[in-house]
Amino acid sequence: MGKKKKVDAGESTPRSNKRAMLEKEFLEDVFVPALEDQLKKAKRRLKQLEGKP
Repeated sequence: MGKKKKVDAGESTPRSNKRAMLEKEFLEDVFVPALEDQLKKAKRRLKQLEGKP
């Protein structure tokens, strides 16, 4: 079983590299803007809370 895993890993190296690139693009295109949006909302909410008392 150990030998088979090594062969599989060797064969799929180009594919896993492509997948890593796709994941990186996904993080940059989707995840980061979503986090930035949440951060803006949180800052706005914080200002509201600070302004109330």
